[in-house]
Amino acid sequence: MSEKRILLVVNKFSYPPVDGGTAAVASLVDLLSKIGKVSVFTPDTPKNTVKNEISNIEVHSFPIDTEKNRKRFLFQQFFIPLQALQYIDENGLSLFRRLVEEFVPDVIITNTPFLSLLIEKSFPGLKYILRSENIEYKIWEYRSEVSAEGFTEKIKFKVYSRIVRRYETKVWQKAEKILHISQRELTEIIQAIGNSQKVHYLPYAFPDTFFEQVKYIDYNDIPRLYFIGAFDWAPNFYSMVKFLSEEWEKIVTHFPSIQYIITGKKVELLRRYFGGRILKNVVLLDSPPSPIIVIKNSDILLSPVKWGSGVSIKVLEALAAGRCVIATVESARDIHIGRECGLATYSTTDELIEHLSFFIDKRIRRKAGEKAKEYMINNHSYRSVMPLLHSLL
Repeated sequence: MSEKRILLVVNKFSYPPVDGGTAAVASLVDLLSKIGKVSVFTPDTPKNTVKNEISNIEVHSFPIDTEKNRKRFLFQQFFIPLQALQYIDENGLSLFRRLVEEFVPDVIITNTPFLSLLIEKSFPGLKYILRSENIEYKIWEYRSEVSAEGFTEKIKFKVYSRIVRRYETKVWQKAEKILHISQRELTEIIQAIGNSQKVHYLPYAFPDTFFEQVKYIDYNDIPRLYFIGAFDWAPNFYSMVKFLSEEWEKIVTHFPSIQYIITGKKVELLRRYFGGRILKNVVLLDSPPSPIIVIKNSDILLSPVKWGSGVSIKVLEALAAGRCVIATVESARDIHIGRECGLATYSTTDELIEHLSFFIDKRIRRKAGEKAKEYMINNHSYRSVMPLLHSLL
């Protein structure tokens, strides 16, 4: 049997990964490289760096308009169904078509409906898979309800709204020009793609080496909470600010000895926001060389993130390490296990406190953590995900 040729189109790729989004892509690339030859097509941005080589893959980047890149943060708040168009212009599309013609892939995997439309239009009959954890119109509809929550000042929200709406109009006009299709027709097609047989959920998976690293972990008598995230990512930053400002004091009143370790990329942004003010029982740590160090010395991942998708990788990482998780419903969406298996979700502060009361006993945490790790090995390890990839490809 000849080796599969797989073209993966992603809006960001960094190896080693630098955040939840790039961690998900790096895991998928690693898996795919064990099945066939992988070519990655991604924008050329400062965050998209490949420092270590991965066998059996090649990376092709394309230049982007710096003006679009400066406005990228706006799309983190007000997602629209054409994410790829904030990067790709006619030159990028030309490079993509040339890569397809030269690489001759057996299958293309992408996370944007826009590119799947382009594939159908330019290469009829070519097999493609749309990664469903990023079906953009669903995320767009969801974020339209919560995007204002991250901003504490209504005036700021209104200003950003006007900027985004103007930019959104330009992007739609660009889509119509490239695809020769109206905004209404394009939205309907994107929604149809989301319900089609071409969409598949490709679960995040951990290699055996990760499970070996967390094979032996201990539990503290008083549970130590932790959170690892990139705080230059707006959902993490604004959610944590809101949580520490409005909810943490009530939690410490109920559990005066409990400690919350917050670490990750750009944690200094939190320090700057709180102006050096000491938050009771909160420790802000600079990003550690490896998240395993924090995970091994903590007990419960507490995620207050209200929107965004990158933190779900950290939820899975904690469960795979045998750690319990207390998280907002949004942080843990699409992860369907109960509290007895280590995952408790909450919508209110009182629910969070009730979950902490449940996990306060070290024996309960150990038992739930063991079940969590078993679930992850059976559903999110390389060996469990590989049969699904083989069947799709």
